[in-house]
Amino acid sequence: MINNQEDEAVDNENEIQEVDAAVLSKNEWHSICCSCFVRIDGTSRYFCRHWEISLGIPIFVIALIIFCFTVFIFANYVDFPSLELKIVSLLEITIFLLLFLWSYFGAMCMDPGFLPYNWSMTRRFFYSWEEQLDFLAIDQEQVNFATSNDLPPNSSFSRSAGRFVVRADHICGWISNWVGKRNHKQFMLMLLYGSIFSSSLFVWRFAAKRSQSLKERSIAIYGCDITACVFECIFAFLLFGDFVIFLDELIKNRTQLDRMKKKNKKKLGCEEAMRQICGNGSIFCWICPTPAFGEDFGDFFIHEGNEG
Repeated sequence: MINNQEDEAVDNENEIQEVDAAVLSKNEWHSICCSCFVRIDGTSRYFCRHWEISLGIPIFVIALIIFCFTVFIFANYVDFPSLELKIVSLLEITIFLLLFLWSYFGAMCMDPGFLPYNWSMTRRFFYSWEEQLDFLAIDQEQVNFATSNDLPPNSSFSRSAGRFVVRADHICGWISNWVGKRNHKQFMLMLLYGSIFSSSLFVWRFAAKRSQSLKERSIAIYGCDITACVFECIFAFLLFGDFVIFLDELIKNRTQLDRMKKKNKKKLGCEEAMRQICGNGSIFCWICPTPAFGEDFGDFFIHEGNEG
């Protein structure tokens, strides 16, 4: 397959050379406050490395976590009957909170598998974030160039991202990023650990032995506790439900884009399907939100040839 791609590049060489040089010129961008925060000149687009900054939903998520955790401590944790119970509950909740945050920020800030719009000229499968921003499609001519030349294997071009996305699944509003080949594992773990964290906050509150009656405690505390309880239940069910749905699609070797386009793929075994997003590493790495793929082509496309 690689050899065929190289032959096609030679065949298209003259066509690519005839493109206006301005279309293929590097974007101008400059750093803001530190080297990893940048702004594309002539636009209002800001990036933190690979991630195009969109703070609305992430701020809401963090605020909701702080609210629910604070309510748990002051409305429930203080009334736990024993020190042992306090230690065990706080340790369990903290572990899954950290795993959720690790997965969440990993899925949000990681490169989901972006390739620059001029991929047909370079044909590599790993680019630094600086190289990606150099060749981010920001006008229609660049978009036309990307879509009219050879596409990377198993990829889709995203007009909003201005780049190709390898094994593109969907744009997730909660992480303000694409879910693709490189961050799909983190996305799945975010759903799993988020549901466990929410469930833990909800369940542990029933271990509290109330030392004060309703009349003696602040109505505001009870109001906050009920509100937090509702949020915890909703997010526990939503996150775990989404985890089951996306896991089912993964086992079917199908992305959300495939499902919308009614595109069938070759079915894989459970382990082989999981390695689509978890890589060739140990099975124990599947539950850890570490990167699944490096720069190696063979590792990155371990199952690309199995797709129909």
